[in-house]
Amino acid sequence: MMRWAMDISSSLHQLREMTEEKCIHLQQIYELTLKQSEALYSEQIKRFVDLSSSKQKIIEKINIIDERFERVYDVVKKYASTGTFSEVFVKQKDLIEIQHTISIIQNLVDQIRSKELENDFLYKKMISEMMTSATKSIASRQEQIARYKKMNNYKKFVR
Repeated sequence: MMRWAMDISSSLHQLREMTEEKCIHLQQIYELTLKQSEALYSEQIKRFVDLSSSKQKIIEKINIIDERFERVYDVVKKYASTGTFSEVFVKQKDLIEIQHTISIIQNLVDQIRSKELENDFLYKKMISEMMTSATKSIASRQEQIARYKKMNNYKKFVR
């Protein structure tokens, strides 16, 4: 086997491993996003924020994988211009697995995006309801204070 064919094979194997690793991390993000949704429905803000922190750590890992992927992919692209490249490239089992994993990744990203939009709506709705409740509570307390002052003034007048 030619040297560049071995490099391609090794690089494709690395790309396959990275796509599988990314897929696992995206599945974790999706699961955390579902848990965030549960936290929002049960109005557990602290849990929601904690889950967001966990997701951020995984996102950072994915960013590192993406950077590594780009570097290895650049090596593979260098060989794309050679004449027999396509013959070796097409026969790579790793390439087929990479394509399959990428389709799973795209599906996961779509599911995450959809759930994130739903969570964003729920979060904004919950915050809005909390603000409305707090505003009503403040107004109610101000009314109570005003009534108390009137009662206090009435007691002074009655004496």
